[in-house]
Amino acid sequence: MLFGKKLNVKKLDCGMDTAAIPTIQSARLVYISGKGALKRHAHIVPDSSFENRYLSSIRLNGIPLVQISSPGCPTCASILATGYGIEKANCRELEKVRDAVNAPFVSLDRSIDDLSPILTLLESGLYVIADAVCFPTGGDGNFFWNAPNEPTESPATAAVLLTDDDYEYVSGQPVYLYPTQNGNCYNEERVCYYMDLFRRGEQPPRAIVYNFGEFINFVLDGHHRACAAALLKRPLNCIVIIPYDGTGYKQVNGKMKPHRLYFSSISVPVASIPRQYIPRNRPERATASSHHMSAGIINHCAWDNRYLRSAWCYPTVEEYAQVIAAKYQYDEPVDDAIIEACLALPNGENQQRLKAILTVMRFQEDSRLKHTAMACAQKCPRHSKAVVLAYRILAHMKNDPEIEQFFLDYLIDHTDKYDVILPIVNSYWG
Repeated sequence: MLFGKKLNVKKLDCGMDTAAIPTIQSARLVYISGKGALKRHAHIVPDSSFENRYLSSIRLNGIPLVQISSPGCPTCASILATGYGIEKANCRELEKVRDAVNAPFVSLDRSIDDLSPILTLLESGLYVIADAVCFPTGGDGNFFWNAPNEPTESPATAAVLLTDDDYEYVSGQPVYLYPTQNGNCYNEERVCYYMDLFRRGEQPPRAIVYNFGEFINFVLDGHHRACAAALLKRPLNCIVIIPYDGTGYKQVNGKMKPHRLYFSSISVPVASIPRQYIPRNRPERATASSHHMSAGIINHCAWDNRYLRSAWCYPTVEEYAQVIAAKYQYDEPVDDAIIEACLALPNGENQQRLKAILTVMRFQEDSRLKHTAMACAQKCPRHSKAVVLAYRILAHMKNDPEIEQFFLDYLIDHTDKYDVILPIVNSYWG
């Protein structure tokens, strides 16, 4: 028991810039006086390629929820493995807020109040709590709950380098999900309940997720809500917990002074934060160790094809990065004039835009998608990434006579066995 320590969540009225993360609807900076029952345990292990790796697990009441092996390189992907099941953590706080979590969403401030028993499980410090939407996939074309137990590299744990027209990094977009609950806990009735709830068009209850780097969040509560969203081919509304990530400095009178605090891609001016809450330089918590990463145990299910196919409805990490780089909103229809302008002049910049346009249209199930993809395939350079994406999209539109003839014409005109488009075209009949 933590004698003399008051657990609470204090909302701070601070200006913050969330424009870099378009999926965020609203956000608040909070200071949490927590008991540290939900925290990261880290070790440094030697690595022949990166000198060191940071082997860590995020644990709740001592139970590993997620296992992470991160290289000493901020732009290189980490290796993830599942944990041992959040249901084993015997977390009374999760049960305590169950009714509030399942109720219709009212406001972010109300949610922060309702979730305070969960939030005070965290270590003390600053966090951004955001109302945002996420996708029920790991960003790798895989249904989120179908994550491998074995250590597997995850592209959603690293920044994306786009090289189409210019070099650009896209990072800090907490939009993908990673499971913590054993698949044996799956309940079809719960999924149907949430599907009915989502269809009503009311403010849906939020899942609760924690961002642990770049694009990926682990699910604290809401696995069945994520399943319902996947079957409905829609994003999932979430309360996202984003921890403090670092401090930016600037020179003032010859001295380097803290200027902004960063929480993923969100920045908060230090001047707007009461001094008592500003973190000092974080100590290095990782210790040298000979620990090894082991396989988790939560995923031994044969998931229904409805779930496995659902991941195609959502962008991969690279596709989502293209949308961000092109400054498109994932939930706003694409204007016809923009499509026509990009197809009329398919230079490098417009090819990048076309990839974003195709991704957004696919996600929105836009009726113009087929003909836009066919036009892109015809007007852009044949082996460009925009054309490859266009053919991939068309290959998923089965039993369409127009696409079938389009692909047959391609097979007649192109016989180079090294052509990157041929395997995509041939997959149409596979």
